[in-house]
Amino acid sequence: MIETTLYFSEAIDFSGHPLSNAKSKKRVQYYTALSLVSRYIADSLKNNVMDGNTNSGEKDGEQIVVLGTSISLTEFKMYLEQRLQQYSDFLCEGKENFIHDGLVDKKEVIHAVSGNVSLPWKRKTRFWLLADLALILLDDGLIAKASSLIKECLGNGAKTSIDDFLNVLLDNQNGAELFPFADNLIKQYHENLLFSKKSVKKLVVTANMSAGKSTLINALVGKSVARTSQEVCTGNVCYISNKAFEDNCISLATPELSLCATQEKLNDFSWQGSIAIAAYFTGTEAINNSWCIIDTPGVNAALYKNHSKIARQVIKKQSYDRLLYVISPTNLGTDAEIRHLKWVSENVDQNKVVFILNKLDDYRSESDNISESMTALRNDLTKLGFTAPVICPISAYFGYLLKLKLTHQPFTEDEQDEYDLLSKKFSKQQFDLSVYYDNSNENDSDTTEIKLCKKSGLYGLEKIIYGGTV
Repeated sequence: MIETTLYFSEAIDFSGHPLSNAKSKKRVQYYTALSLVSRYIADSLKNNVMDGNTNSGEKDGEQIVVLGTSISLTEFKMYLEQRLQQYSDFLCEGKENFIHDGLVDKKEVIHAVSGNVSLPWKRKTRFWLLADLALILLDDGLIAKASSLIKECLGNGAKTSIDDFLNVLLDNQNGAELFPFADNLIKQYHENLLFSKKSVKKLVVTANMSAGKSTLINALVGKSVARTSQEVCTGNVCYISNKAFEDNCISLATPELSLCATQEKLNDFSWQGSIAIAAYFTGTEAINNSWCIIDTPGVNAALYKNHSKIARQVIKKQSYDRLLYVISPTNLGTDAEIRHLKWVSENVDQNKVVFILNKLDDYRSESDNISESMTALRNDLTKLGFTAPVICPISAYFGYLLKLKLTHQPFTEDEQDEYDLLSKKFSKQQFDLSVYYDNSNENDSDTTEIKLCKKSGLYGLEKIIYGGTV
């Protein structure tokens, strides 16, 4: 599946692209070369399908191997068109491009873009073109094919420089300093490849209905990727992976593919089948590993009896590093909560479980006591056989707002009001959740937002999840 590969989770940041300030004609011409070469290489894969079929017709079941993984040719082309659409949006800015494959020879276009050595910018463009093709194609063999096509349009001396550049791209050790005009593209390609080679750590998130599970996921990611509406029932499993760096795009496979999904798409997609999402995770501290958050259905949905079965199948059969069990204070001691806690105690390694007491922003100073709720939960867990349960108190909603603030994402008017209110609330000693963590002591260098992250409980939770501390 495409969503399990770097093609789905790759990050591309166009903000520092060398053609950002180029004239419109040059940008469209560049995109034309980029798209013609990419599609030509994709079409050439028809003769390399795993079943040996060399017919010109394309079958949905035909498999190719790229990045060491078998995926269908149809899926690869779907990805390719989505990635090219991103380049079109950036380079062509909505302007109609009338140049299509079959109407213009790809070699003529490549030569027009980068073959004239008398123009200095064209000498650089050939390297930018290969670097962008590397970011699109990703696979070493396909990048080498693109390099060969570019070299066919160049003289012998220029061919040697392309070979040198290809070696820099494919060897992440040395030589990038020889091409400073393309360093941003080279760096992005290398960072994506290195990130994809890291072992993926997995978090499964489970909860009864209305515990704030989706809000917690949004707080961990730092973006609105999980729907939080009360009337929306998550009826399937959603896999949310992080990216190597921030590119301000969220990939979504539903199975319809979008590599830069709008918020509207994220809010309205169908839950028929497993869902995959990829986005850069903004941590309260740097997140250096590759993570996948596995969002499971609420286990006590009265109208959706199969949700519990789906969630428990994932918990029993999926390989993962941590199970985050989210609990709302209003559910403490209820039959539904005790029933699911008991099931978890009987089916999950206790060392993997982190209990998250959420929605503490709903507490009132006159009538609620956080310490008493922590004690009550600990007693319930002890009775169920948990010998040393890790309990993390948190306001996931305030944590989510703090992530938006840290990354300069805009607030709605309501969010601004709630942020101001919760900032005052968690600055009070009785709501300071940092006292329940051993890893959240305030430092002189902490910004106001980081201090509040510690008080909200999010900082301490992320240290436990991402840093492995308890």
